[in-house]
Amino acid sequence: MRTPAPTGRRFQVRETNRHGTIAVGVDPHTPGVRPMTSQQQIDAFLSGGPHAVVGASRDRSKYGNKVLRAYLQNHREVYPVNPNSKEVEGIEAFPDLASLPQLPHGISMITPAEVTEQVVEQAGDLSIKNLW
Repeated sequence: MRTPAPTGRRFQVRETNRHGTIAVGVDPHTPGVRPMTSQQQIDAFLSGGPHAVVGASRDRSKYGNKVLRAYLQNHREVYPVNPNSKEVEGIEAFPDLASLPQLPHGISMITPAEVTEQVVEQAGDLSIKNLW
């Protein structure tokens, strides 16, 4: 059983661009959070596993599918998250992060802006700290 993280918003939306995507970041006022370099962020994200791809698509031309295949091609354990598919690339898909068989080390989000903010909140509630 997973214990939800303490309540309170731990993330902030930094920008919405013309494509509708948003950039999010850890609230800089969160106790114990220190700024990291880009390389440190990448290393921290890739240092563990498994990962989840939220917005994994069955359509091979879409980025949600390409990101999932990149994990697979690099022999990384990955879970596709898509509420509208039972499987993606022959792997069982899950409707949301809370449905995964184990807590992911990190998630890649390839979702519309209105969905991304919800996914970030759910990840925070589950104490998933590595978001891309």
